Amino acid sequence: MPLLDSGEDLIGLDEGMFYVQDVDGFDGQEYPADDSWPGVIDNCIQVPASSRAVTASVRLECWDEVPEWPDDWWEAGAGVVYFESAEICVSSVYGLECVAYLYLGRTESRWSFRILRPDAPDEAYLVQFWPG
Repeated sequence: MPLLDSGEDLIGLDEGMFYVQDVDGFDGQEYPADDSWPGVIDNCIQVPASSRAVTASVRLECWDEVPEWPDDWWEAGAGVVYFESAEICVSSVYGLECVAYLYLGRTESRWSFRILRPDAPDEAYLVQFWPG
């Protein structure tokens, strides 16, 4: 089960959250209909921060199947998302910044994902994707 691609960077938290979004397919005009955590719509995952931090460290990973659980991390959320293009990134809510680009390798596909947090108090996130 190899890691296919990864991207990691710091993102500024607007309104206490960040997006994992399709580079081409998300226009920022839609929002999740409910208050689920994380919020999911086509081409976007809305991730509220767990603290009042100004920035968060986010790592995206693409796997060919469900990855093994990393030590010292716990699951904060999971789901399935549709991405139109094969490239995603982490973005600020207002779209002023896009970082941690990840190549998924498939267009117009559904992806299973989980969002993990470390046992440490840092505002850090690991978002893992695999086909599904």
